[in-house]
Amino acid sequence: MNAEPALRRRLYVGWAVGSLVLGALGACRYRYETFEVPAGSAGASGSSTQPSGGQATGGDASTTAGTANGGGAAASGGAPEMPVGGDGPGGDTATSTGGSSGAGGSGGSAGTGGSAGSGGSGTVADLLVTTNADENDAGASAAAPGGTGLSLREALTIANAMVGIQSIGFANGIVVAQSSSLPNITEAVHLLGGVVNATAVGNKDCLTIQANATVIDGLELYGCGARAIYLAASIGSQITNCNLHDDTKPIEVGPAAVGSVIGPNNTVRNAGSHAVIVSSQDSKVVGNRVLGAGGNAIFLSGTAFNTFIVGNLLVRADSGIGMSSGTSNSFIRFNTIAQNGQDAVLVGAATGVDLRDNILVNNAQYGVSGADNRFTQLSYNLFFGNGLGSCAPCTPGPQSVLTDPLFVNAAADDFTLQAASPARNTGVDVGEDRNGAAAGNFNGAAPDLGFWESP
Repeated sequence: MNAEPALRRRLYVGWAVGSLVLGALGACRYRYETFEVPAGSAGASGSSTQPSGGQATGGDASTTAGTANGGGAAASGGAPEMPVGGDGPGGDTATSTGGSSGAGGSGGSAGTGGSAGSGGSGTVADLLVTTNADENDAGASAAAPGGTGLSLREALTIANAMVGIQSIGFANGIVVAQSSSLPNITEAVHLLGGVVNATAVGNKDCLTIQANATVIDGLELYGCGARAIYLAASIGSQITNCNLHDDTKPIEVGPAAVGSVIGPNNTVRNAGSHAVIVSSQDSKVVGNRVLGAGGNAIFLSGTAFNTFIVGNLLVRADSGIGMSSGTSNSFIRFNTIAQNGQDAVLVGAATGVDLRDNILVNNAQYGVSGADNRFTQLSYNLFFGNGLGSCAPCTPGPQSVLTDPLFVNAAADDFTLQAASPARNTGVDVGEDRNGAAAGNFNGAAPDLGFWESP
């Protein structure tokens, strides 16, 4: 890291891995730690505004625009697709705050779930991408990049040759026209913001991570014909606040990517295959939205073990969550899974499934498909409107709710809960922090079912 003044960014953390100062999880309570990046590093890519009010599940959906340093902050105008004014997955309020202006700069726009900062900011990072072109000039350096400026490909090559975590930001308005697979990340990088058009890459992986404690924060990447982001061999890396759309396989966590964190606040749209694939141990998929996938919204392969899937909204996929034979010890909690073409949760021959506090509604086949002996817990879920029934051949637990959850406006992808919803104050406390900075783990007499914790 360089000596520039630092902007404090808050990211979800889990077990002790890498250099993100990760502490042990107590009862799987999601929390945040801070780490320093240079002031003015490019902010997270924003997205369309969602209905206001309330809290989203799981954690901190906010990105606060930092003090601008020689050109202005480019913090996100809001977490992707998180409802305005709510809590993001795990905790603090999701309203983003515009930062104070620096010389010649301006703070990020006030958080309305909006679009500020998607292309980065023109401010200082360790390495600042300054050209749309996918150049690879011999001997390129940050000071003398050659060509039309420093490309993302050149920045990754430079970072791979350096010791210690390097931050990569993007000048304002940059849209990288990626032409082939980017260099594998082999040294820890914090890639902050940016927009990448990968339609010219073809049927090849676009970005592969082979370094521990790497963070991809606020990237918009679209048009990748294979794996958009592939965590191949990495411990404790995180993908957060990203906008991935029209990619064949947006996110894949390989068997050697232990302790990966997917989320919070990633939005995946129109995936050609599975939206998120997990094949590793001790990984977490928390606080994301999948809005359309040709395969499963989340797929756990036969090597996935001890996976936490918490606080996600999964709609219009094949199945919401699918599992392979060999998948074991899966904790599926506080998800809203709706409008999928097959089952909400397809357990099959997986074992050790803890399925509680979910809303499973309006899926074409079953709410849950799996035998009772596949579960360690199967209760405190809401089933409604599934085409072939709630649970087969399983039996919903005695605390199950079998009535309309009363979403605010599901037709407009607003799956928050009306005041009279039977999903409010109906769940069981399993140690997840559902209301962030507020006292306790949830608001009201009990946690709400599904991805949304009402205020």
